[in-house]
Amino acid sequence: MSGMSTSDGNLPAAPGGAASFAASAFLFLAACGSAFAVEEAIPGGKAPEISAAAWANHSGDPPTLASLRGRPVLLVFWGMNCQVCLCRDQLRKCETAYRKHRPQGLEVLGLHAQEAGNEVVDLYALKNDITFPIGSGGYNTAYGVTQVPRLFLVDSEGILVWDGDDLGGEFQKKLAESLKSVDFMGETRFPKAMKPMAGLAAQRKFSKLIDRIIDFMADPKQSADDKKFAGEFKKRLEETAERDLNRADGAIRIGDPAKGLATLERISAEFKDHPLGRKADIRIKEVREDKEIKPLMKAAETYKRFRDCIRAGDSRGARAAADLLLKAFPDTLYARRTRDLVAAFDKVAETDKR
Repeated sequence: MSGMSTSDGNLPAAPGGAASFAASAFLFLAACGSAFAVEEAIPGGKAPEISAAAWANHSGDPPTLASLRGRPVLLVFWGMNCQVCLCRDQLRKCETAYRKHRPQGLEVLGLHAQEAGNEVVDLYALKNDITFPIGSGGYNTAYGVTQVPRLFLVDSEGILVWDGDDLGGEFQKKLAESLKSVDFMGETRFPKAMKPMAGLAAQRKFSKLIDRIIDFMADPKQSADDKKFAGEFKKRLEETAERDLNRADGAIRIGDPAKGLATLERISAEFKDHPLGRKADIRIKEVREDKEIKPLMKAAETYKRFRDCIRAGDSRGARAAADLLLKAFPDTLYARRTRDLVAAFDKVAETDKR
């Protein structure tokens, strides 16, 4: 896959060392076709917001630095034209960091810095077992990226604290410092008196956490400010779960019951013995007993097998699963996604031949 390239809009691969952080105000000439002035990203200053036209490995509202405030974010600018596999190597290192540190609050966002369809980016991520969100089609010129890979660490307050082209010792030091400021589910203002509840949050046992919060709010020893915070935090937990329940129903309505069920099952586990968990349990039972949804679940299983084969490098198995899905479930959302990935697979194969 390292041989994949696009015909235009390519940025050069980094030549071993990190480029100067202070970037020119005229950027992305090849990708954009013209020069335009942008405000530079300054170390120690507020990180510029990011954008992308589409996201792989993500559903729902597009991720932004604003929406992730309270958690450190590693931004990874990369491209598929990197002939010496620098981008692929860094993506894998970022994936390792993501899996290791996400429970402590780290988020990782990939930003593909070249012209490519989102289905091609999705295929690349799938084949390389990359699970963090990757955006494509955006112009994040304020970061001054003139070569890839390029990495930026934004701390929990939205400040740019590190940049480079490899996750070495300096990055690890800055990451450790950034993670210290993340007290609880990305909340940097979490009161000291509530720190003992952090274990329940880390285990995502939210029903027990809410019980503890209720007891905390009833404790006359706690300050009024801490009780107010606890009440607001409890409300935020429950509102987030309600929103996820609605998104699960939305996924089911558009023909993606597998995604909807996965969300419902997560809420059921996280809010066990809570009204929200019981609400999820009822919905799970309804979905599983719905005769119209059962064929879609079979399509979802075939689609999962198709993606698993791609991830494992089993092209024959992937083709067989795709053929079955397109023949048995041609009008489903999964079939449309399969056709997009097959087209991307063929496009990449043709590019590799050239």
